Amino acid sequence: MSQLPACLMMAGVLFADTTPVMVSLVTPVQAPSCDYDVTGLRLSLIYGECQEFTGLDIGLVNYANMVEGGLQIGIVNIVEQNGWAPVLPIVNGHF
Repeated sequence: MSQLPACLMMAGVLFADTTPVMVSLVTPVQAPSCDYDVTGLRLSLIYGECQEFTGLDIGLVNYANMVEGGLQIGIVNIVEQNGWAPVLPIVNGHF
């Protein structure tokens, strides 16, 4: 039973840098910061950036280092790893 608190603390560390929603005006003016992974919805009014993305990304210019499963919709969509292409207009993603 004494291991339960340690396990709960480790689970908190594993998920500390993940958020269900991210809103960006222009990176770095976004909440939370671009160091977070997004699992859910990301809205970028002008330009938004995140590390890893899963879900729906809507904006003018969208950037993700990696897309695990999701769709980017915008004028310019950039994915460093796992996208259909590194840069695509209108739609980019990975399923």
